[in-house]
Amino acid sequence: MGRLGFLTCVSIEDLDKLFEALKNDTIKSETRSLIEIDVENNPFGKNNTGLNEIAIHKKNIVSLLTIKAYINGEYLNTYWADGLLIATPTGSTAYSLSLGGPIISPESNTFVITPIAPHTLTIRPIIVPDNVIIELIVSSREGEFYTSIDSQYKTFKHQTTLKIYKSNKSIILGILENQNFYEKIRKKLMWGNDIRN
Repeated sequence: MGRLGFLTCVSIEDLDKLFEALKNDTIKSETRSLIEIDVENNPFGKNNTGLNEIAIHKKNIVSLLTIKAYINGEYLNTYWADGLLIATPTGSTAYSLSLGGPIISPESNTFVITPIAPHTLTIRPIIVPDNVIIELIVSSREGEFYTSIDSQYKTFKHQTTLKIYKSNKSIILGILENQNFYEKIRKKLMWGNDIRN
């Protein structure tokens, strides 16, 4: 859905390379993990998995959310923020990156928890293994908050508990033989380009 295209394997100008690779059966495959949410009376229904991230957002522009976070039942932190993002390695180059989160290699078995405009400047993103259950208890003075899975938004009530974990489903991407993740981020983010020249 985005425009920077970290999942895009070829540009429009190079479509002939893609068709040639398909014809010659030289497409490589890459498995990407998905993230899943579980909540009582889940309004997402069967569409409760995402490729990039699950995000918690405040509804009102004025008041902060209070989000208590637990990892496998162990208390992590209480976030006072506009929201909180839990991203997969694929999602680390999406919304999480724009929030100051780290770029994570696709084969990493991790999630990154990235606060959205936290009240305390010392609160930073944290990387956790993707075999954990992240439990969030979200409080809002407005009585409601938004939760999104990639581009799907739903409204939740104050004090709702969300459980977030790695899905047992995954997706397989097709990529060209001569491409890799590091080359892609280097080009897309223009690393090494000296704008003085």
